[in-house]
Amino acid sequence: MARSERARVDFTLDVAEVQSLRREVVTRTAVASGLVVVEVVGLVLGAALVERAPGVLVGLAVVSSCLWLLWLDHAIHAQKVMAYLEAELAPRLSQVAGRPVLGWESYRYQLDGSGSARTPRSPDGRGIEHTLRPEWHSQVLFGLAPLALGATYAVTSHNGSMWLAGLGA
Repeated sequence: MARSERARVDFTLDVAEVQSLRREVVTRTAVASGLVVVEVVGLVLGAALVERAPGVLVGLAVVSSCLWLLWLDHAIHAQKVMAYLEAELAPRLSQVAGRPVLGWESYRYQLDGSGSARTPRSPDGRGIEHTLRPEWHSQVLFGLAPLALGATYAVTSHNGSMWLAGLGA
């Protein structure tokens, strides 16, 4: 195989890999968003059942913890894929293109404050000083939900007498 043909095949394979990995990131992000929706529905269900069936809160707390683990798995894997795109594929494709490509993978770090010192600019020319990491709300939701559900169960079951007895009250 001639060198130019091999370079074209390598480039085609790299482009196909980028497309496949970006689809994977989109899919994992959609699943992670779906897990957030399921978590919120579970919390609303728990609030609706708190007086009728307080025992359900314990089950919802366990399910909430499992949902958090699934969410973390999807988020971490998506981050790894994006890092691979930036670290491995972007330099190769940029060299072939003769200009920087796959800019989103590096730009997202600038937006969430975890990467480059270069401050991205808003359309009006002002720098974007501080932005919240987009997943902070999910961490709070998944982290506090099991605690809130468990505490609500403890307080509402038997008017909180078993919980308070455990504290020595």
